[in-house]
Amino acid sequence: MTADVGLFGGTFDPPHLGHVRLLETAARALAPVRILVMPAGRPPHKGRPRTPPEERFAMARLAFAKLSGVTVSDWEISRAEVSYTADTLRKLRATLSSGRLWLIVGADMFLTLPAWRRPEEIFALARVAVMIRAAGQERAVTETAAFLAHRFDAAVDIVPHTPVEISSSELRARLARGEGAELLPDGVFDYIRARGLYACQTT
Repeated sequence: MTADVGLFGGTFDPPHLGHVRLLETAARALAPVRILVMPAGRPPHKGRPRTPPEERFAMARLAFAKLSGVTVSDWEISRAEVSYTADTLRKLRATLSSGRLWLIVGADMFLTLPAWRRPEEIFALARVAVMIRAAGQERAVTETAAFLAHRFDAAVDIVPHTPVEISSSELRARLARGEGAELLPDGVFDYIRARGLYACQTT
């Protein structure tokens, strides 16, 4: 396959407008031919997601359905093992005959990259596109990018981004009260309500 690819992972528990807006910005800035959204099965950096993987996959497909060039992959959730980014990137790189591969991350996650499993492999396989808020994160991100370039020869693209401020934990709490539909992409709230996820109550 000859293409530029962006990988965007996460638990998506649930996927919300913040995720959608971030990908819209990334697509404009990086112009990859396609973006793979990869819901994590067993993420190493946090406890097990509250929602089963098949439900998060279904919600992600609804959430990103209107974004051109975006595909939601079940590769990580179909594996029993812990999902490590280096393994996923290696699999993707093997499918590309040429073209660039980006790992798309938010600024908070980017700052933890030096502690990820096999960071040297991550940076050998892909460029990193870090999405930063318009103000307040430039210094920390720039310093970390310089460290990663020196230590791992990492290639980092810094992309300014105006986020939708949403806390996933607070969103789940609002959903339990039957609220929060305005923070979710089309179809996701109805899916949550129909499946009774997050103890969603209706009035």
